[in-house]
Amino acid sequence: NDKILSIIKEESSKIKSYINKINQSSINMTLEIEKANIHKCLYRSLDNLSDKYMQQINIKKSFDPSIPEVYFNNDKLIKCFENILINSFENKMVSNVSIITKINHSIFIRSEELQKVLKLPIHIKFIDDGPEINEDLERFMFYPFVTNKNYSEGLGLTFVNLVVSKYGGYLKYEREQDKSSFNIYLPLVKNRRSVN
Repeated sequence: NDKILSIIKEESSKIKSYINKINQSSINMTLEIEKANIHKCLYRSLDNLSDKYMQQINIKKSFDPSIPEVYFNNDKLIKCFENILINSFENKMVSNVSIITKINHSIFIRSEELQKVLKLPIHIKFIDDGPEINEDLERFMFYPFVTNKNYSEGLGLTFVNLVVSKYGGYLKYEREQDKSSFNIYLPLVKNRRSVN
C-alpha cells in the first residue's frame, strides 16, 4: 500500500506541474508582435536543432520566396517550428523530413473549434516519412499530455496550437500517402500592434 501511495503521490505531483505549465502558457499569451520572416525563423529552428537531431535525417526544403513577412513573435514562431520538427525527429522511423512554404490566396480553412471559415493564404507544411499517427491519438493530439512517446510531457503540439491560433492561424494534421503532415496556415495581416 505504501508503494502504491508513493506512486500516486509522485504522479499527482507530475500532473500538478504539467497543469501549472499549461496555465502559465495560457496566462502569458499576450504576445508581442513584430514582423517575422518565416524562412529566417525556419532556418533558425533548424540551426537550433541540428546538433542534437539531424545527423541521420535528410531535410528537404522547398521555400516560396514570394511569401511576405508576417506579424508574429519571432521567438514564438521559431519555438513552434522546433516543436513540430522535434515531433518528427524523435520518431526513430523517420529518415526524411520535407519543409514546404507556399502562398495561395484562394485557401480557406474551416475551423470546427471557431465555427467559421478562415482565409489563411500562407501555408507552412512539415511532412515526414514516419508512420501515420494512430486515429485514436489523432483526435486529441493538440490537447495537453497526449503523447505516444515514453519520455514526453505531451505539451509541444499543444503549445504550437495555442500560439498559432492566438495569432489568427490554424494548425492541422493530415495523412498523406502513408506520411504524416503538420500544416500551419497563417493570415496576411497589413498592420497589427498587439495580440490580447
